[in-house]
Amino acid sequence: MTILGNQAVAILVTHVRDIENGHRICRLDNKPRASLKADKCLARAQNRKRALEALQIEKIAGRHASLLGEPPCPVKHPAEKETGMSVNSIDLDPLSVLEFWWQAGPNKWFARDDAFDHQIRDRFLSHMDAAKAGDLDTWLDTPHGALALIILTDQFPRNVYRNDPRAFAADPKACDVADIALSRSFDLAFPKSVRVFFYLPYEHAEDIDLQEKAVDLCRRTGEQTYYHYALLHMDVIRRFGRFPHRNTVLGRETTAAEAAYLADRGFSA
Repeated sequence: MTILGNQAVAILVTHVRDIENGHRICRLDNKPRASLKADKCLARAQNRKRALEALQIEKIAGRHASLLGEPPCPVKHPAEKETGMSVNSIDLDPLSVLEFWWQAGPNKWFARDDAFDHQIRDRFLSHMDAAKAGDLDTWLDTPHGALALIILTDQFPRNVYRNDPRAFAADPKACDVADIALSRSFDLAFPKSVRVFFYLPYEHAEDIDLQEKAVDLCRRTGEQTYYHYALLHMDVIRRFGRFPHRNTVLGRETTAAEAAYLADRGFSA
């Protein structure tokens, strides 16, 4: 199936808006052309609207295909492009969350980047709150919906709320979502290289049983880097029962053993 490029999407969206707004102006590449007869212009625009509807099916298929290969080409949200408003103010679907995440890639997933953090806050803050409150639980019906919920509750808070207790506030919800997703084998719908996001809620938990679960799940993927970090997380919880690096943020008293560990540049989580 052929996926149309961003320029084609922009042209089609422009024509659909002309219909919906009652305009009779034909456009090409977003530049006004000479006015044509109203009925001829409307017929052309209606044809392009039908083409856009077909494109939406192709775009969804392309997003699913991207999970098995190359990341999809970025397509700016029509409302954001025309009005400049944040997508925070409009409805968001799970595939939009995943598309944003895949486009960011590993270089941003696990590194501090203030600009990236601000981008997440601007685009997804209200959806993070909704996911934490359970208002997006209908997304649990599909593998991509469940993964999007985990991204919203486990990953995004750690970007948006650095050095803030709210970074961990949605962790119980993320674990609940992961439990349901794994009970339905949703993780198997994704390549091994990204299944780890289903397992990270357990890896972030201050619970040795969940840590052991994360280690086993990561080991089965064969992805050695993720398995290595799962072992590091589990080692900290086995030693201290919690992550000492969180003590200051959460207002917890640090023990002498934890202080020595932190002074020795122990692993943080």
